[in-house]
Amino acid sequence: MLWARFSTLKLKDRLTMSMRGTGTPISTAWREVVPWWKLAIAIGLSVLALLGTVGSFFNGKGIAGSIIGLGFALIPVLYLSHRHRNSLTSDSSTGTQISRNWLLVGIPVLAALVLGCEPLDDTSEPLRDPDAVMINVIGQVLDDAKDNLKALEVKVKTIDDTGGGRSVILSKNWTVTSQSIAAGDVLGDRTEVELGVVKTGESKKSDMQDNDVVQPVEQERQEPESNTPVGDRDREVADESFILYLDLNNIPYGGDRETAIHSGRLTCDYISSGKSPELSVIVSIKTAQESGYTRTQAEQIVGSAVGAFCAEYLYALN
Repeated sequence: MLWARFSTLKLKDRLTMSMRGTGTPISTAWREVVPWWKLAIAIGLSVLALLGTVGSFFNGKGIAGSIIGLGFALIPVLYLSHRHRNSLTSDSSTGTQISRNWLLVGIPVLAALVLGCEPLDDTSEPLRDPDAVMINVIGQVLDDAKDNLKALEVKVKTIDDTGGGRSVILSKNWTVTSQSIAAGDVLGDRTEVELGVVKTGESKKSDMQDNDVVQPVEQERQEPESNTPVGDRDREVADESFILYLDLNNIPYGGDRETAIHSGRLTCDYISSGKSPELSVIVSIKTAQESGYTRTQAEQIVGSAVGAFCAEYLYALN
């Protein structure tokens, strides 16, 4: 053991006599130097500290964590060596040796603690940009939304937007329908965002009604007067408005007006045929993104289609 190096001739003589059977048994000789319970505690602390030293390589602390862990591991050794010497020395000539024992282990302990602590401070995560802006994650699968929010260093809290109070187990089965911090808002010192979620195919609480009772407002949504304006002139105006909006926002559509207009009308047909216009809008935006458009472009495409061809569903854009 490490502290055996600091033993005096007297200890060696006692152990030699014990081995020859002419003195105190070895186990008794050691107990006279250090009580067994103190020895057990010191050894236990050393083992834990050394395990922490090894484990530090696996939790991001690296060499700095190893240095400080080794420093703590040496503290019990320092105690044992000092306790050892005190119990065996009987004259003043050993005073210098005792001091050397303290220095021999104490200096490495102090160095380990000093050198280990400062690098650990340096590994702290940098502060987030105070001007960071919240992104829009509505319509995204919860898994994707969490990944996108990692860069902003905000904690994500979820709430069941159907009002059922359910817990999220598999994020991939849920879709974001609302966020407590609006897209474009500066985060400042805010560190948490609450995301309202529903399972794929479900509607928010505000859209869910008793299946046996059709509410008047819901009835109006189920039977819109028309998906498109009546009359050729009105159709032309709607078509031109849709194309003009795409051009003003520099949204590419390949120059094929008829295909773009047809796609816009199909979007409105899909929104009007769904049980939840809001969820249909979200799915339409996601579909546009999968076609290669950015999030902003996808929102503009769907919004212009609703505004031009099915204005009765403008409320669903919110």
